[in-house]
Amino acid sequence: MTLPLLARRQRLEKVVRVYANSGFVFSEGIVGSGRVFFDAVCREGLEGVVAKRLEGRYRPGRRAWIKIKP
Repeated sequence: MTLPLLARRQRLEKVVRVYANSGFVFSEGIVGSGRVFFDAVCREGLEGVVAKRLEGRYRPGRRAWIKIKP
């Protein structure tokens, strides 16, 4: 829990890949081109995106993300 989001995602990706045929799916993050991605989400009429800080730590019971709606 003390590792930043980026390090936690890297660890999680390794675990999910081991169980690739089990139905687990690792969602790819968008780094650096979030505005372009958000514009595409809006064009598709989707609900929005969730943004997190790559250096953010996991804090039980506290929300460390924001949802950005069109």
